[in-house]
Amino acid sequence: MTYLIKIVYLFLFPPGIYILVLFALTAYFIHKKKIILSILLALVSIFSYLSTCTFLGYAMINALENEYAFPDSIAGDSIVVLGEGTSPGPTVDGPGELTGDLALNVIAALKLYNRLQVPIIVSGGSSLNARNEQNEAQLSKRDLLQMQVPEDMIITEDRSRTTQENAQFTAAILKQRGLTSPILVTTAPHIPRSVALFQQEGVSVLAVPTRYTPPQNVQYNLFDFLPSPSGVFMVQQGLKEALGQMQLIF
Repeated sequence: MTYLIKIVYLFLFPPGIYILVLFALTAYFIHKKKIILSILLALVSIFSYLSTCTFLGYAMINALENEYAFPDSIAGDSIVVLGEGTSPGPTVDGPGELTGDLALNVIAALKLYNRLQVPIIVSGGSSLNARNEQNEAQLSKRDLLQMQVPEDMIITEDRSRTTQENAQFTAAILKQRGLTSPILVTTAPHIPRSVALFQQEGVSVLAVPTRYTPPQNVQYNLFDFLPSPSGVFMVQQGLKEALGQMQLIF
């Protein structure tokens, strides 16, 4: 009964309800023998269904994560943290807080700093579609200061709005300071595009991914093939990174 309730729940709310409506319309127009319209609706329905399923999201994310394995040893003369979003709400330190992914990056940078004692460069301004977001680099610096990292060991790059600008502006800082062996910290799906963009700027980085899943055979279950908000998020993230990598070619 618990599984049945969860399945019904998935189809009562978006995106599941939209997928049901699309397939129902497809069946209706097939019944009415509207061949061309039926084919178009069927294609839209299939594409929409696939874009909401975690089984496809897992496949896309795993393909990105497997491009760069977690390094066996970590060494460098600086740590570069890429911004991945903030939220504007109040916190104990004032307005604005790091989102989950950026918080993971900052925590990883802190651990690396405690081990290596090298400067941390926090890169990120406000994204192009930002609405009431706080500056990523400034919030990251604020949290690192609260975690007892000395201010003179934190370098802020707070102008960038895209990953390309992250690489461009951070590369300038690295070259200005004579730092040649940066450790790049960002989420695993974001690593391949980020590394490529830094390479375009003439900077070779050691990639240290957060939210990294080692290569494995994923055991899918029924819910991986049903529409869900998490499926939408995962497929969207996979498409975003794939399109970003295609942009590098052109």
